[in-house]
Amino acid sequence: MKKNWILFLLSAVLIFALTACQPKPKESFTSAYINLLEAETYEFSTDIHFNLDIPNLPEKDQKGIEDLNNSKITITGKTNTKTKETEMTVKGKMKVKGKTMDLDIPVLIDEQKQLGYLKLDGLADQFGTLINHPDVKFDNFKGKFLEFPLHQDEATSEEKKEKLLKSLNNTIDNLSDSHFKEESLTDKEKEQGVAQKITLSLNDQLIKSVIQQIFKVYQDNLKEKFTKNDLDDVFKHVNFKKSNWTVSLDDKENLLTQQTDFTMGVDVHKKPASFKIKAMTSFSNMDGEVNINIKPEKQDIVTLFEFKTMVGAEIIRARRG
Repeated sequence: MKKNWILFLLSAVLIFALTACQPKPKESFTSAYINLLEAETYEFSTDIHFNLDIPNLPEKDQKGIEDLNNSKITITGKTNTKTKETEMTVKGKMKVKGKTMDLDIPVLIDEQKQLGYLKLDGLADQFGTLINHPDVKFDNFKGKFLEFPLHQDEATSEEKKEKLLKSLNNTIDNLSDSHFKEESLTDKEKEQGVAQKITLSLNDQLIKSVIQQIFKVYQDNLKEKFTKNDLDDVFKHVNFKKSNWTVSLDDKENLLTQQTDFTMGVDVHKKPASFKIKAMTSFSNMDGEVNINIKPEKQDIVTLFEFKTMVGAEIIRARRG
């Protein structure tokens, strides 16, 4: 009998010790994003669905909103922090002015050069619809990359990373443990290597506080383009009705998936509207080999001024027949 009691006590102590060593959902949630920020390379894929509701719009405009709500957008990409490059492709279907647009737009972000490059091939047959010239085919877009500037930032990548990590830690530290809920796993999720699933839920006041923390990180870059007063003014007209992040992690607290679910109410000049967005992002190949395939050649790059000239030239050519 005494031996049984000793075994029972030892088992109880062991279970308590193991439980105490398990990180809390809040800690695991933080670690997952720190691991992502510190990863040298990773790949990602995001599916986006949104729903816009503006009750006071005229019927003809409501049709446009309905078309927009039926859009399907997927963004796939890969990041290499060593070369300071991110490559992504925007794909999907979007109906604009009654015409379905098939999107396939590759983009390269080059932090080292502080420049981005958008491949124009995917817009050659679609761009006319966007600018009220649906019959114009912009064949001169093919093989070209539109060059656009990124926000100038004198800070190094390491300095920006440290700033983001500090902001992330401060933001999450200020949130109560009660906002982080551990979810149960399905058999399929376990088979896929999911060790933990956590949901962070925030109310209107807290999500605005988080946005303010993020704003502080980028405030120096924005300068006079968007100030704290501008942000405060936006908040007067916005109410975050729902704000959930659900993340799944592997046994090393690496981020596998991130699901966001937002519902936002907007009321400007007594014209209420609501905006819902759901996005599911999967992450893979963290710290694996990532190759950037978009390599614009100098002769294929056009500036914004040259792009406008190309658009005008093609419209004139189309009118002349």
